[in-house]
Amino acid sequence: MAGELGVGRKPIAGINMTPLVDIMLVLLIVFMIATQAVDSASVPVKLPKASSASTSAPAAVLVGLDGSGGIRLDGRPVDRPGLRRFLTQKTARDTSLQVVLAADETLPYAKVMAVLDDVRQSGVTRYALKVRLGEGP
Repeated sequence: MAGELGVGRKPIAGINMTPLVDIMLVLLIVFMIATQAVDSASVPVKLPKASSASTSAPAAVLVGLDGSGGIRLDGRPVDRPGLRRFLTQKTARDTSLQVVLAADETLPYAKVMAVLDDVRQSGVTRYALKVRLGEGP
């Protein structure tokens, strides 16, 4: 009947956690995707093109060189001695450390090679240059 809304109803004895868990999983996925987008865009570098570039790379330390020659280590500014110190300490703990060097295409070759020499002198044996997919210059 229309007038008997509360008659015969039991009180809620428990809370259904399924919607809460669903919402938290969706938020986790959104944050994971957002973190990937922010991480790859943290170094403002215009990469050179290469026709034989690989699209997937294992997890590695990202060393970026911007157009003015500034060095960024996983998005944080660092100088060359700081880069060498960090990589030397990392290779002492993990000999399979990989470094990806992302250098702006407008930088002189000598500046890129100087940073690459720092990477090699730090004990890193696995390194790569990051490029954009496409035809050459």
